[in-house]
Amino acid sequence: MRLRGHVGYTRGSSRRDAPTARTELGHKATTLAQLGRHAEAAEALELYLQLVPANARDQQRILIVKTLLGQTSDVIASLENTFTRGRHTGFASFVLFDPELAPLRADPAFAALAEKARAVYADVPPR
Repeated sequence: MRLRGHVGYTRGSSRRDAPTARTELGHKATTLAQLGRHAEAAEALELYLQLVPANARDQQRILIVKTLLGQTSDVIASLENTFTRGRHTGFASFVLFDPELAPLRADPAFAALAEKARAVYADVPPR
């Protein structure tokens, strides 16, 4: 897959203003998956995985694309691993509220993850 139209930067703008290849590939994978173009989305996701650092935002995008591609067991296993390692703070609201994960809500394993996510907020005192 070749990334056409890769955005650079123009004179007077900073490199920070230009989207990175990683960002472009992430958006491309998500959009292609939403359009039902699964083979192209999987290819874009594979390239994205080669560039992505280990941070929560990128991990969430990966899980969304995999959900759209129907790779539900991978998504649930990854979320289980996240909660097991104790790195669940940012993922609790993602699991509970992200509309892209709606196809997983009927799965009993995902329902168990949602309970773990609710438990994260049980300890938060009201403001």
